[in-house]
Amino acid sequence: MIGIVYSSKTGNTQSLANSLNFMESKYCVSVEDAKDLEPVDLLCIGFWCDKGDCDDQMKQYLSTLRNQNVFLFGTAGFGKSKEYFEMILKNVQSHLDASNCVKGTWMCQGKMPLAIRAKFESNPEMLKNFDEALKHPNDKDIDSLMKCVNEAL
Repeated sequence: MIGIVYSSKTGNTQSLANSLNFMESKYCVSVEDAKDLEPVDLLCIGFWCDKGDCDDQMKQYLSTLRNQNVFLFGTAGFGKSKEYFEMILKNVQSHLDASNCVKGTWMCQGKMPLAIRAKFESNPEMLKNFDEALKHPNDKDIDSLMKCVNEAL
């Protein structure tokens, strides 16, 4: 049985969390509502990337966890680079107490607000990344995430 706690700024991570909720889950709650939750076999924690890490509210939540089997999943507007995603995941994991066991991790690109696009118009590479991010998370991302969570169970 899984539980899902997520933080989402633009809806990308919430969308992934809601997709995971179709699995056998006890709960799917935003980090703001993550209080007095029942124990689960695997706690799936979703985050959005904020300057190469998770947001402050998620950092605080992660630091309170003890003796949990954890699966981390996240979205980032930039980069489809495995190395970039691994750096983010390492940063996020650093907020967990050593008593927790990370059973798996997963990341994908996530769309950014359209208002940001204008900032990238002078940089073709950044603009290309922005436009690619608009396609994510997609069905392929969701299938990949669900497969990884099932493998972690």
